Amino acid sequence: MATYRRDELIRRALRMLDVVSATEAPEAEDAADAEQYLQSMLETLHGDGLIPFDLDGDEIPAPFLIPLAQKLAHAMVAEYGVFGPREANLALWAADAQRTLYRLNAKPYAGSTLPAEYF
Repeated sequence: MATYRRDELIRRALRMLDVVSATEAPEAEDAADAEQYLQSMLETLHGDGLIPFDLDGDEIPAPFLIPLAQKLAHAMVAEYGVFGPREANLALWAADAQRTLYRLNAKPYAGSTLPAEYF
């Protein structure tokens, strides 16, 4: 499975906020702020059982990249003064991302083996 780095996820979220363009790198301060938001968000999602990978590692599995970037962008809306229709779009993306995270962590209904409990 393909993986991405945290800095790629942060850059994607900052692009969604129109902080950086497709051809530029984020400023060091913006990247550091986004990293703090990302770590906090990942720990919260991990507590909810929605993050099945190592939080301290640098690798993000490919299916999680876009949903996490969408949630991160929405979390930073106030920080970057994004309001109006753009904020509404980011809120919709974040809601869709939340549903995607639940779907990625859903257990299959059929064909799965239940663990036996012996007393």
